[in-house]
Amino acid sequence: MLPQQQEINKNEENKKSEFIRNVTILAPIDHGRSTLIDNLKITSSGILQNQQINNENEHEEAEMKYFSRKTGNSYHYNYLTNENDIDSSLNNNLNGQYIINLINCGNFGSTFNEEDSNFKLSDGAIILIDCVEGLNLQHELMIRNCLFEKIKPIFFINKIDRLILELNMLQEEIYQILFKIIVKINIFIETYNDETVFKDFKISPELDNVIFGSVLYNFGFTLKSFTKLYAKKFGLDEEKIKKKFWGNYTFDAKNKKWTKMNLVVEGNNNNNNNNNEKRCFCQFILDPMIKVIQYCFDDANRETHLYKTLPHLGISLTNTERLLNGKQLLKLIMLKWLPFGDLLFEMIIKQLPSPIKAQSYRFDHLYTGPLNDKYAESIKLCDENGPLMIYLTKVVPCTGMPVRVLNNDIFRMGLKKGIFETTFRQLLTFCDNNNNDEIETSSLCGNIIGFIGVDKNIVNGNISSGTATITNVIEKEAYPFITTRRAIASMDGKIRVAIEPVNSNDLPKVMNALDHFSRFGDYMDVSVDPETGQKIISSTSELQLNLWIQELKDHYLKGIEIKVSDPIIDFRETIIENNILQSSSNLYFSKNNGFKLFIESEPLPEDLINEIESGKINIARKDLNYLRNNYDGWKDESLKILTFGSDNAVGNILVGPSNLIKINDDYNTNYPLNCLIEDCINVGFQQATLKGILCDEPVRGLKSKVTFIPEKDFTKINNEKLIEISKKAFHQSQLICQPRLMEPMYLAEISCPQSVVGKVYTCINMCRGMFEQEEKVMNTTLFKVKAFIPALESGKFTTMMRSESGGQAFVQFNFNHWELIEDDPFDKNCHRVRDIIKSVRKRKGLKEELPEISDFEK
Repeated sequence: MLPQQQEINKNEENKKSEFIRNVTILAPIDHGRSTLIDNLKITSSGILQNQQINNENEHEEAEMKYFSRKTGNSYHYNYLTNENDIDSSLNNNLNGQYIINLINCGNFGSTFNEEDSNFKLSDGAIILIDCVEGLNLQHELMIRNCLFEKIKPIFFINKIDRLILELNMLQEEIYQILFKIIVKINIFIETYNDETVFKDFKISPELDNVIFGSVLYNFGFTLKSFTKLYAKKFGLDEEKIKKKFWGNYTFDAKNKKWTKMNLVVEGNNNNNNNNNEKRCFCQFILDPMIKVIQYCFDDANRETHLYKTLPHLGISLTNTERLLNGKQLLKLIMLKWLPFGDLLFEMIIKQLPSPIKAQSYRFDHLYTGPLNDKYAESIKLCDENGPLMIYLTKVVPCTGMPVRVLNNDIFRMGLKKGIFETTFRQLLTFCDNNNNDEIETSSLCGNIIGFIGVDKNIVNGNISSGTATITNVIEKEAYPFITTRRAIASMDGKIRVAIEPVNSNDLPKVMNALDHFSRFGDYMDVSVDPETGQKIISSTSELQLNLWIQELKDHYLKGIEIKVSDPIIDFRETIIENNILQSSSNLYFSKNNGFKLFIESEPLPEDLINEIESGKINIARKDLNYLRNNYDGWKDESLKILTFGSDNAVGNILVGPSNLIKINDDYNTNYPLNCLIEDCINVGFQQATLKGILCDEPVRGLKSKVTFIPEKDFTKINNEKLIEISKKAFHQSQLICQPRLMEPMYLAEISCPQSVVGKVYTCINMCRGMFEQEEKVMNTTLFKVKAFIPALESGKFTTMMRSESGGQAFVQFNFNHWELIEDDPFDKNCHRVRDIIKSVRKRKGLKEELPEISDFEK
């Protein structure tokens, strides 16, 4: 495959949505994401010349790299199939100029709003893996979230150079590491792939959906990279030898034939060979590559071996280049021999779908409205002649065409809330995030664009979530795009701090600094507390919060004093009993308003709560087939569901009888009872679950069944009053059903040498932790220990472990689940849970005493 570097007239571009690829880059911290973005351009010859880096302006180049790391790039890439390629006849229709939008997802797990938006924008993903560290918990989350969002991933197994230069591994050892990584990837895929979209999907070098290499040293390769070389040199069939270059094949040089290796079972490793057989991957791929890498650092053999070998690889060096040595020489040679940029772009084009193909199966994950309306159909077909539908994900304030903007979080069809109209001033298409973004009047359907004109409304608070849906002003029936439930669930359990200036006159400067840092800094989550108006910074790590605050003080808020609150941790409230048999406790009678509410409450099973929060049960459209088919007792009751909890308390269900309003025989039926009563009760339930009775924390796992019974003297009631009465009735029901508190639990993944494993266990026990798993990292002296740590103890655990291990142990936290605190908060001897509730109530300005039944007057 030889990408052709040439200038193409804009008017001659193939403006088809099939030639767009929207791809997100996913990687844990220190797995090579930023280096890949930095080096991608210099390792690709197919990027158009007007996008090449101008080295004459170092400041501009550094600024471009900075923004590339933080947001991503759009590339115009020219792709042309070589006639000699084995699959050229199958892929001639791929020839053309592509718009490849690479979206930087940041440090995965550190900002869930950013990740959620990236998943919505993307049709494919690149996942980077450090082959020395191997797969970790975050990789599993990446694969799970990609498959849940119907995003097809490809993989880049990075840092091959470390296996060779640092660990001095033999070829067979390197193969075994790569083989086991791919096996583990496929286990994750098999676990989370539902086969409805990606049938028989798996990762394999034979399928050209995984790259091996090192982004630091500019190289990457697939089996095809070497099969082309050997097929040309020896006149062999490229497709045939490609199948032999992975797996248990060896080449018998004496008889000139391919044979299966003789394997012996040793311990748990069934891929060991005897008789000193060398598998083809080691012989034909790793051997020549390792020799080239080692010769670059070997002054004695460089002249006699390396420079004689390079011409056979099609590499020539100038006299000046021959003066280089070590890392600089290795980067140069690999850039000429196996540049990863063109290889990655080729894989993106051939393996990942265009918006037209992706939206045909993703549209039901993108749109909240009816799936048979004209907007859903237009999204599904990626129809350039359909109504305008834009998903807005990121806002940068800056100093046309009228459009209608829908708030994805609070918009409800038929209500005016969450809607405003504004005007586009300019439309931008981005080329490598430079300062020369081109102003356009139109864009391809399915492309990622920028525009000017709506930021003022959004920044002023019309849209607090940072996402919105934009359509034409005449499209009054359009629904917004979906905000993923995964992101909302993942935000659970984060540690937060509030920041405010000591001098109130400095408030605008602090607000601007936080806004700037949250967009272009280290991808932290910044939000506004709707009750207090405070700026809140969130993270799963107290240590990370402290680092962010220090960076704010040092670089963004010089000379400005700020106050930082104590760490704030979210909790959840739940119930452990039901009141179904307590008929006297079920009735809430509003004497002055002439009606009764009959409420039966019980806890939901944990697996059902998790699937609601994960999005498997699509509550945006009440698509309840999954609930009916997988949970006994819900086949009929699912038809009676009135509502779920609000966004922050989604794992709650309100059901009603077939007729919510039960009419007495002596009731005057001439009064027009309509759906407004149901709507008010639904809102009352959502408010009651958003703020529970213990300490105003969201409720989790509550199922309530309600019946509205009007009395003979019932008269029309004010809607706000009915909502308030309903809220009190649901709170009373919670109080009767033995309320309990739940605390967030993190899954801590600790990397440490064997000598300090015992001290890690000591720290886990002293912080109320629960051991989960221990495993040795293959071919290293490191161990990985997994344990559940309460979020309340995470700061203490990090400090203690760093002290006890002498800085040799490193921990990474991810929210895992909510753990029930079994202590009764109404038992005065249960001091720990009462102290937690007391501190939360004090922070929220509530009275310290817990509520009683008498507080909910009927």
